[in-house]
Amino acid sequence: MTAPQRMPALARTTVQVPVRGGAAHWSYGTAIVGRPGTTEVLFTLPSAASRTPWARLDLASGELGSGTGMPGPLRCVHFPEAGEDPRWWVLGLHGVGRVDPEDPSAVHDVVRTGVGRYPNRLFSLGATHLAVGTDLSSNVVLLSKASAAPVGRLRLPKGSTSLTQAEELMRVFAPREGKVYDVDPVRLKVARRHTIPCGKGERLVGETLFYLAGEITPIRVLAPGEAPQPGVPVVLGHGAGTTVGSTVVPRELVSVNVHTLQLTGIGPHGSLPVPANAVEVLGVDREERVVVSTRDGFILVDPRSGAVLAQHVEPGGLVGAGMAHGSNTVVLATATSKPLGALALVSW
Repeated sequence: MTAPQRMPALARTTVQVPVRGGAAHWSYGTAIVGRPGTTEVLFTLPSAASRTPWARLDLASGELGSGTGMPGPLRCVHFPEAGEDPRWWVLGLHGVGRVDPEDPSAVHDVVRTGVGRYPNRLFSLGATHLAVGTDLSSNVVLLSKASAAPVGRLRLPKGSTSLTQAEELMRVFAPREGKVYDVDPVRLKVARRHTIPCGKGERLVGETLFYLAGEITPIRVLAPGEAPQPGVPVVLGHGAGTTVGSTVVPRELVSVNVHTLQLTGIGPHGSLPVPANAVEVLGVDREERVVVSTRDGFILVDPRSGAVLAQHVEPGGLVGAGMAHGSNTVVLATATSKPLGALALVSW
């Protein structure tokens, strides 16, 4: 029998980042991305500019480095595999660019045209292509890894996370659609499709994909006095009763073996209930416990027992959260941080 884990104590500190202009702020969906193999996170600074300043924060040393030229608020970073061009691919709200890890002070070779409106997903499709996705389209834009130029499109609704599979296929996960696509990266064709439980907020850890499974729920325009559903964003205005898209209301934390696509189980019952305001899986800590962000904080979960070991609530709610891979610190950003540009660091 596995001994129960102790409840870790949480300690909150703040880090002040440089902010230019009194009107600057973080926007909802602010990405805080951990750099693999380091204790560093990347994020854009509060700004109203289309060429957005950004920063790197080392959670171990506290060292803060700044950068320039991000094409809008950061949405995603792709770190190349060994043997590829080592420059990072960074995706902002208005385009994609490159960062030299030997001199990460600026974003170069920015491409803004042809990547789609409001892109928020970036993943590899083999040795020669990247895919850029947006919630406004079922197609992903294909970028050449050699030139960064858009070279085509491929229908992969809500595709977001990829890895190399057997037969040299790329396996692309799209929990938001409840689908997995096996893609031939040479012919750029979908070879096979698989079904998994619908969900959101996925995080790939080794050979396991963690995500929040739940129901796809239409977002309705509420009538005056109508009570909203738990976990469903509120939309007010004219046209009460109509729908304006859909969202996933999370019910449980699940894990999937990326090769067999079998649910590998969380806790003694194969899954773990999560609050309706859960947003995404941030990663795992040094003891391989799972961190799940919520709209106002996060929970720390023991995947063996299913127990919630710790919970943090940040006053005012969050616009972004992230962590370095395998660290015991979560970085939180709020829209109304005081002083402006103050990040909260919660460690255990």
